[in-house]
Amino acid sequence: MWTVISSEKKEEAPEGDGETAEETAPETAPEEDNKKHGFLILSREDSTMILQTGQEIMELDTSGFATQGPTVYAGNIGDNKYIVQVSPMGIRLLEGVIQLHFIPVDLGSPIVQCTVADPYVVIMTAEGQVTMFVLKTDSYMGKTHRLALQKPQIHMQSRVITLCAYRDVSGMFTTENKVFSTAREEMAARPHSETETVIQDISNTVDDEEEMLYGDSNTFFSPSKEEPSRCSFTFNFNKDGSINKVEPTHWCMVVRESGVMEIYQLPEWRLVFLVKNFPVGQRVLVDSSSGQSAAQGEGKKEEVTRQGEIPLVKEVTLVSLGNRQTRPYLLVHVDQELLIYEAFPYDQQQGQNNLKVRFKKVPHNINFREKKVKLSKKEKKSEGGQGEE
Repeated sequence: MWTVISSEKKEEAPEGDGETAEETAPETAPEEDNKKHGFLILSREDSTMILQTGQEIMELDTSGFATQGPTVYAGNIGDNKYIVQVSPMGIRLLEGVIQLHFIPVDLGSPIVQCTVADPYVVIMTAEGQVTMFVLKTDSYMGKTHRLALQKPQIHMQSRVITLCAYRDVSGMFTTENKVFSTAREEMAARPHSETETVIQDISNTVDDEEEMLYGDSNTFFSPSKEEPSRCSFTFNFNKDGSINKVEPTHWCMVVRESGVMEIYQLPEWRLVFLVKNFPVGQRVLVDSSSGQSAAQGEGKKEEVTRQGEIPLVKEVTLVSLGNRQTRPYLLVHVDQELLIYEAFPYDQQQGQNNLKVRFKKVPHNINFREKKVKLSKKEKKSEGGQGEE
């Protein structure tokens, strides 16, 4: 089941109705309308029901939505102007109830998962094939948009079992080294005589802080609570206290059958973060990609060690919490367990193009295990009688 925002203009209230005119503020009404959901999409095994929401909820008999089969995913894109509906064998782009674009998708197996980070739509098939579509302006008319195919160049030595696209507006997800980029700006304003001293001070400070807070990068220590909040604060505020606007960045997290988790930077699909034995539930997730373009040569080794040792990841999602969405959290559904991680900035000294982030495990008391149904005495007797027969 999904709810999507509709960009259709709603009918204005009659002029004679004084009460509604007073209650509705004309300045805020358009913004509120853009946040209201217009359709409720219910997927069944063999069909899809489209319900239009408003004063009343009613089923739509004719629309641009696909209703003759199940729906894999439905959501908004293009700043909520458009709707994406993904079926097992195709993708539809709609504006309200009007279908703008349909793309049949044949990758050898049906689509089983879809994730959206505006303007990117990433799909995965039952065999683990991954493909991406990008929302682009129509080259013919220029007024509407279309979905353009972009095939990611990622290795398939180990099958992809789940994925999640993420749109970061916190500024925390970056491949730039914040420590040294800030240092360059300060040194540019300083005279030449002070440059050497500044470089020495920065390198010593970085060494001391990292050793004190995190220890060796290969050891899984839980970072202090002060460090993530302090770093994320500087990302979003300037020195004068004003809010620093951060350009959105886009990423895609991929989990493989071998137990490897990878984060790619979109739209280039450049590997920037890699964690082995991801489902085990390590205290801190540390990047071991070392700037590799792909995990070449490791797929076969991992496939051998993986069998029967590491639990499978069923679902993974990255979400941003806070009123400015400045706190990225990672949620992982592993078998009958829920793992929660909080992202925090981590600037490494070496100038690699990897993600300057680590994830610390958050303790919780959420019971994710299914309760075993206790059989009544009558049911036990009936089962016992059937066994004797």
